[in-house]
Amino acid sequence: MLSTDVYSNISQRAAAAFRRMLCPAQAGDSAIHSFFAAFYDSLFAHPEAFGLPVGPDLSIAEDEPNEKERKQEVQQKIKKAHDQIQQGLEFLRLAGLHGELAGQALVLADLDQLRRESGVSKKFLAGLPLAGGVLQSAGGRTLLSCPAQPAAPGGLQCLARACENIEDARRCLFHFARCDMRAANPRYEPDVLELYQAFDPADAALAARLHDFFSGRGYKTTLEAGGPFAWVVKYQGDRKMKASAFFQIQFEDRYAHPMRLDLKCASTNRLAPLLPSQPQTLQDDFARRVFNCNGDKCNWCRNQKSLGPSVLVHNGQERVVCWFSNSSLRHPDESTLELVRQYTDLHDQLLNDN
Repeated sequence: MLSTDVYSNISQRAAAAFRRMLCPAQAGDSAIHSFFAAFYDSLFAHPEAFGLPVGPDLSIAEDEPNEKERKQEVQQKIKKAHDQIQQGLEFLRLAGLHGELAGQALVLADLDQLRRESGVSKKFLAGLPLAGGVLQSAGGRTLLSCPAQPAAPGGLQCLARACENIEDARRCLFHFARCDMRAANPRYEPDVLELYQAFDPADAALAARLHDFFSGRGYKTTLEAGGPFAWVVKYQGDRKMKASAFFQIQFEDRYAHPMRLDLKCASTNRLAPLLPSQPQTLQDDFARRVFNCNGDKCNWCRNQKSLGPSVLVHNGQERVVCWFSNSSLRHPDESTLELVRQYTDLHDQLLNDN
């Protein structure tokens, strides 16, 4: 099991994210699934053997006072590890797609071409034996085999072909990195409850309860894959209430707590008149997440037809506030579901008022 709390270096944080994304083994794919698990475990245990950066681990805390700057710093450090692992995966995908299966090995006609096309480094490929992958030269060609899992090269070919017809390159590599043979079905969509297993058990359970809640309210669920190590699940309600997704759950390995919950409220000037009649917990929470209007220092909404500042009354005090509110739900716990329910009920009133 890979810890999500403390890592020895930045590449362990990146490798742990890939490992957690691995889908459950399906019938008939045990060899390639075992290879992918060993591959990610090797990246985690020996990043230096693959040429991955081994600088200190960095992450964004839940209440960073300078979160914007911290995001940039962490992203800059972890991006190199992400990119190198992604290049390694792309090499394996191309090897499976273009290699010719001969017995229990894939014959690669032009290793240098695969390296150039994928961007993978020689140093990274030198680490493959730690995961059980062996590259051997034979008669001007290269053989890719896996002695510990002899059927893995054939599985790699099947997996690459399963993902071949996915037009979106990011989603293609997302399914490939998860070792998900089900992607061969053109209409395949991963079960979001399966994706939520990438979180720690308590977070996975909360995400599942939130999913059940929004599904029960008739919200549409969509998945956006940002690559093999990132995804966001969006919950869209009635577009008359709000044109964009109201709620989303995402995996962000840059954060110390990688489950990110975002509650994207309608504009404050639509909600402010309704707030005095809402539960006190919602009023207090909204007062914390809304921003004061900066007036002439901003003027962003001056030319917006339906967006503008409004007066928010909270505990008898008036504030002139911005139309936009902070979407992050920090420190998710047992009370989160009730707060989300209250916000959903609040937004339902916008439909009743139309």
